[in-house]
Amino acid sequence: MSGYRRANMGSYGGGYSDDDISRFLAPYMQQQQRQQQQFRPGPFDSSLEPAAKRLKREETKQEKEQREALEIQAPPQSMTGVSESVTRICAKLSHGIYKANSKQGLNGLSTDGVDVEVILFDDHGILKTTTPPFGVAILPELKTMVLVWRGSMTKVDWVLDMAVAPVASSRWKNAAKNLRGHAGYTALVESDLALHEDYLIAEIQKRGISQVILTGHSLAGAMAQISQVAIQGQLSQEGSPWNCLQDKQLMIRSIQFGAPMTCMLLDEDDKGSSDFWSKVSATSCNLVFASDMLPRAPGNFRYVDDAIRTALVPFVKDAFKDVPIMSMLDLFPSAYQKLVDLYQDETKKQDIIDIVKVCIKYQHVGSIVWYESVQASPIKLNDYQFRTHDKYQYSIPSDTPFPNRTLKQHHVKVPALLAHDTPAKK
Repeated sequence: MSGYRRANMGSYGGGYSDDDISRFLAPYMQQQQRQQQQFRPGPFDSSLEPAAKRLKREETKQEKEQREALEIQAPPQSMTGVSESVTRICAKLSHGIYKANSKQGLNGLSTDGVDVEVILFDDHGILKTTTPPFGVAILPELKTMVLVWRGSMTKVDWVLDMAVAPVASSRWKNAAKNLRGHAGYTALVESDLALHEDYLIAEIQKRGISQVILTGHSLAGAMAQISQVAIQGQLSQEGSPWNCLQDKQLMIRSIQFGAPMTCMLLDEDDKGSSDFWSKVSATSCNLVFASDMLPRAPGNFRYVDDAIRTALVPFVKDAFKDVPIMSMLDLFPSAYQKLVDLYQDETKKQDIIDIVKVCIKYQHVGSIVWYESVQASPIKLNDYQFRTHDKYQYSIPSDTPFPNRTLKQHHVKVPALLAHDTPAKK
């Protein structure tokens, strides 16, 4: 029974009449009505209210300035291979899956008239703390299926990020015997494909799907890239469950957000491996914001090293700011310098140098779509340009108080802002 009904029945005591209760509630009800009339979802809360029910009114100058400050230009189709609306849907999925606990948690995805139907959400049950959730959505009018994973959240996710051993896979060995993938991401992809590929193939056939897009942010973007390599390799492999789709000319594409490097080619003179790499590269892109460090890892050691040297001490201060004894270290700057010296000493050890020699072979498969700032138009780069040109090296000013915070903000910027509902070209 509602509180209002109990009040009318006198359950509050004191002999209040209906008129007394009405007068008491009136200011509260008026306030609620004003809030509802003024409510406009923020950039990350567009799913809280269906677009068709949003109150239509002319926005104020201040609201317009705030909105424009939180908008980012979606890259054109010439950079991604898909419409701006589809890129935004991928961003919404990649951003929204961090908080989703079910299919219903991935709502508010339809964009600019492009409908989205979520058909699968697997949080892996009792394994959820060690295995990122996986989801599948359908864009019916576009005959497109989108596969999405969640990025790093748990300690195990970060351990998997560090599992940099380059491995071969039966998924692509026939198509590209000299291609190697990041062990951590490859293992996660293999698990989800083994669990769900029969269902995915059946849905592709039943719905007449002509395009599969793999997407995700951070670790999940890396999984999207490895998935593209794996599925593309399976399409042409006899005996593979995916081989039945080869004659349907199914397009496999990946759109990643802030994803690290995932693959290396051991022998570029191997024509089969090089041709396969080029084929995958033509339909793959990674959207990166400014100084985001993760897309430079693990292959661009120059960038990663500069970022760690600059951000290590502020990171430690941030992490232990609520621990009283740690705050006392501010009185002894040499203690922090010893931390930096320890890092520098470790990177000079031969076993670390040997690991770095392997890591720098990692590359991005496909293009980089790079944003210098929120207001800037995106720029399309290849892996070599992104890795070597001074313009794209570490550039956070040395006097920035907490560069670690800037790095974190830049890492989440692109999917978060693209997930904001703004008009885009279909």
